[in-house]
Amino acid sequence: MFAVIRAIRNRMTDFPLTGDPRNKKVRTQHVEGIHKKKAEAANQIGANSCPKCGEELITRKGKY
Repeated sequence: MFAVIRAIRNRMTDFPLTGDPRNKKVRTQHVEGIHKKKAEAANQIGANSCPKCGEELITRKGKY
């Protein structure tokens, strides 16, 4: 049981939210970080490159 909790706690360090989530400044910084990542991904897609790997995107003409 404690190993599972320890594993979850170790994974939580990957998230950018640090500090007390009830603090308004911490929440604001977290939300701004999310918006910044979304804007960067949109810019990469607009430049016709994949946000994950950076390769060129292919235009598909299928129905779906």
